[in-house]
Amino acid sequence: MSGNSKGHGYSFGSGDFRQFTYILIGLQCFLQNGTDYLMLFEIHQRMSCKSRHGGKRKTVSQTQTINPSQDQINALIDLYQSAQMANAEQACRELLQTYPQSLIVINVLGAALNGQGKLREAIQAFDKAIQLKPDYAEAYSNRGNALRDLEQLGKAVESYDKAIQLKPDFADAYVNRGNALRSLGQLEEATESYDKAIQLKPAYAEAYYNRGNALKDLEQLEEAGLSNVSSVNS
Repeated sequence: MSGNSKGHGYSFGSGDFRQFTYILIGLQCFLQNGTDYLMLFEIHQRMSCKSRHGGKRKTVSQTQTINPSQDQINALIDLYQSAQMANAEQACRELLQTYPQSLIVINVLGAALNGQGKLREAIQAFDKAIQLKPDYAEAYSNRGNALRDLEQLGKAVESYDKAIQLKPDFADAYVNRGNALRSLGQLEEATESYDKAIQLKPAYAEAYYNRGNALKDLEQLEEAGLSNVSSVNS
C-alpha cells in the first residue's frame, strides 16, 4: 500500500474535559478531532441527561458523585496530553476506585492502555463503558481502534459501524472505518468512508490524506494527488 493511514481517531465524548460536568447536566456541544490519537477529541453531543434507570433526570449532586472533580479531570488531561500513558493509567485506576461509573475516566483508561500496547485490557475498558452506556458511540469507535491494532479488522469494522449507527455524523468513526477497510484491501469502500468523513467535516486533513493513499492504491494517481494537496491545505 502507498503510505500508512494517519493516526487513530480516539474520541472520549468530551474533547474538552474541563466542560465535562456541564455536559452531563445539559450542555450539548461538539468538537471534532485533530490527527493524532494522543490528542483529545470530540465532546459527546448527545450525552444524555437522564439516568438509565427509570429515565429520571440527574441532579448536579448526582453527577458530581459519579464523576471526579474538575481539578482531578484537569490533572488527568495533563497526563494524557503529555503522553504519560502509564501515569494516566494509574491516575484513572485510582479515580475509578472512588468513581467506578465515570464514563470519561473509563474511556481515557482504555485509550491510555492502548497507548501502551495493552490492547486486550483496553478493549475491556471500552466494553465497560459500553455496558454502562450502550449508546456511547465514542467507546465503540475507540474499541474498534484497539481491535484494529490487534489486527482483528473485521471486528474493528463492526465496532465502527455500530458507532456510526449510533451517531451518523461521527466523522472520526468514518476515518477509522476507512483505515480498517484499507488494511483489509477494500479500497473502494475505504475511499467512500473517507469521502463521508470529508462531507461531514470539510477541513478534515487526516481524511484527505488517508483518502489520497487509498486512491494511490487504486492507481487513481491524479485524484490521489489532489486529495493529498487538500490534506495540506485543510
